[in-house]
Amino acid sequence: MPYPDSGEQILHDIISHRGWALRQPQNMLVHDLTVVRKKGGAEASAVVDAPVGTGKTLGYLCALAPYGRTIIATSTKALQDQIMSTELPQFVSDLADLYSEAMTYSVLKGQGNYVSLHLLKKWIKDHPGESDMCQHLAELAGSIMLSLTPTSHVFDQEAILHDLPLSVSTAIAADADTLRLTVENGDVDAAIDKELDHPTEPYRYALARAYRADVVVTNIALVGAEMVQLKKFSPFHNVKYIIIDEAHHAEEIMMSAQSVPLPYGEVVEWMKDSAPQNVSTFVHAMTQYARQKHVKRSELADMVRAILTMIDTLKSEAEADHKTSDEEKLARLGSKLSSFVNALDGKRIITLHGEQGIVPSHYLYHDMGETPVFTLIPMNVEDAHHSLHNLCGQGSFAHVEEMGGVSDTMTVLCSGTITPQYAQRLGVSGDYIQVPTPFDPVRHRLYIASGRHFDPTGEEWREESIRAALTLIHASGGRAMVLTTSNVRISEYTRALSQQLPGLPLLYQGMGKSRDAMVHEFTVNEHSVLVGTKSFWEGVDIPGSSLTLVIIDKIPFPIIADPIMITQDYWATLVGGKGASFFTVAVPMAERMLTQGYGRLIRSTSDYGTVAILDSRIVRRSMDQLFLA
Repeated sequence: MPYPDSGEQILHDIISHRGWALRQPQNMLVHDLTVVRKKGGAEASAVVDAPVGTGKTLGYLCALAPYGRTIIATSTKALQDQIMSTELPQFVSDLADLYSEAMTYSVLKGQGNYVSLHLLKKWIKDHPGESDMCQHLAELAGSIMLSLTPTSHVFDQEAILHDLPLSVSTAIAADADTLRLTVENGDVDAAIDKELDHPTEPYRYALARAYRADVVVTNIALVGAEMVQLKKFSPFHNVKYIIIDEAHHAEEIMMSAQSVPLPYGEVVEWMKDSAPQNVSTFVHAMTQYARQKHVKRSELADMVRAILTMIDTLKSEAEADHKTSDEEKLARLGSKLSSFVNALDGKRIITLHGEQGIVPSHYLYHDMGETPVFTLIPMNVEDAHHSLHNLCGQGSFAHVEEMGGVSDTMTVLCSGTITPQYAQRLGVSGDYIQVPTPFDPVRHRLYIASGRHFDPTGEEWREESIRAALTLIHASGGRAMVLTTSNVRISEYTRALSQQLPGLPLLYQGMGKSRDAMVHEFTVNEHSVLVGTKSFWEGVDIPGSSLTLVIIDKIPFPIIADPIMITQDYWATLVGGKGASFFTVAVPMAERMLTQGYGRLIRSTSDYGTVAILDSRIVRRSMDQLFLA
């Protein structure tokens, strides 16, 4: 029998089938997504703020998946694994029982998670003297081939690669030669059938499965990369609904996916190829000038940056006017470069000439080490929503262009810490669905350490905060997770815990165990203590009495150090002026991370406990409205 027209009816049928009680917040989520789905329209979208305990995964599956091909992209492996191992199998089984309808699903991970059988066999051939490893790899090859079956949903080799020596895993991981299906005469269906019937490589098989699946689970980074590359054939084409789960990380992930590394040597070679005599002479002369004038490396970087700024302009000019000579192009390039070379003012903004004149486009991050590397990073990804539609539209990308570049794909951003303002940074301004929490906040307590000793900017904070944490942990008999913002603080906490509370089992990031192994051990032993940094602030699910105390070391303000953060900081300052980045970048990011950390405590309606924030800055007049509103 066909699916009911209402996602709410599907939810009610599944809840009844499982013998569960209906959650009103989940029902509300399905209702509102169904309204957006039925409304449709060009670039339809929804922004879902769904806190822990809502049951958002089942909610968006009921509302969307039965009505068209669906992509679910996550930012963490933990959620990806949860959806593939639990949520989807049960959902598909329910649909089969209730409506006799078969839904297929698959997972597609990044290429680094797959073994290349071709490279594996080559390694064996090239290393005849390493008999034990050769035997081990030969056995792995056999087991991998056996896993490539229609009923299997675990055909990546992430765990296998992790257990091999780094030199071996790097050598046999999937490369460019094993990334794409071999499509002849544009017949992608024939290529898919061939790979499904006679698998040749794990990644190719995963691609073929993804092309045919009704629901594909993947990661945001992979979707972002496909958005940039715009291949003629993609497993993310012909998609009706794309759900970006854990969307609070989407902006940084998309920016990284759309960044372009530009090694200095490659840039010079590109220019040499463009105009062998003139450009080569110019680059040589510029380098000599820098040496003679004792120009600093950073200033030389500015000069090279200026060359990079013009690359897109040169390419577009060459395409627009095939008669333009290299000499004329270089003359224009020289005049544009002169202002940069004369100023040497350290500017890193890259501009493009658009319809509105010169507009900010990219930020050029540079690492002037022994081998200079430049990275062009987009200033923002406000075109992400439109790019998603171009990627997921019906047919090939070319077909979408014929329709005007817009498909009827519906985009859903989903997170427990997302706002309409953040969604707009991704170009999404659709319906905002704010789902109420199913938990009673009175059941858990918030403890905020106050007083001058708990100010992280003061000298006494390091010792006083650890002393307060030990008091709380002792009182709770363990059952505590300590979330820090640095590896140094992990060492300080673990040293103090092992010395002053030796009776409590201690787990900490960096002890040689995987995160999943530590979480499992922590859950089993109700009196243990777990100390971790960034990767433990989210994606960790420990319901029950094993966790009744979450200690947050301090407000997790981001460190403006990595290229993406530097770009966001620069963009905010450019748009809002000096100091703007603190309120537009640092505070929202810290708020999202703080909410994620706080959310580790209450994972079910029966959970209770205390969240301790050992940072008195949070109750200052200038901060309390930002974090405690």
